[in-house]
Amino acid sequence: LLEPTDSSDGSARNHWEANPGMGYGADVQPISLGRFEEPVLSLASAFRARCVGLYLGGGVVRDLLLGGPDALESADFDFTTPAVPTQIVELVEPIATSLWRQGERFGTIGARVFGLDVEITTHRGDRYRADSRRPEVEFSTEVEADLARRDFTVNAMAIDPLNPGQLIDPFDGR
Repeated sequence: LLEPTDSSDGSARNHWEANPGMGYGADVQPISLGRFEEPVLSLASAFRARCVGLYLGGGVVRDLLLGGPDALESADFDFTTPAVPTQIVELVEPIATSLWRQGERFGTIGARVFGLDVEITTHRGDRYRADSRRPEVEFSTEVEADLARRDFTVNAMAIDPLNPGQLIDPFDGR
């Protein structure tokens, strides 16, 4: 997770400007998730305890990079994982005070965990048939496949909350 970096002239710059070429898996300076750190780390730890990865992805990462923890007050906490919906429910149900399964057929489970509303979606990838321009969406085990489906490269970044010093940015979203 990133914070602004001071430039040589004393003006603050965001981490992308300070670290051109940061790219995929780049080590970055971790910052706090503010008041969201405990619920996010607790959720990620519950997944890690079962050897399942969990990544913050999309707009929440963008907002964090641009505005730091204060920008998270209105953020949607979207996570992506290789776990399929039944596994997500199995992992989240014991720690959730509420569970929403409306998006389950699309790979998304919503929950209130540790006082935070989250959506957790199975990594998804696109597959194209030779006779169609429309992709078929299928579950994936790779976070990169999920990030490739994002609308803008600035939304195609992810962070493992348990390794917040490493940005997954395969499409140079910065």
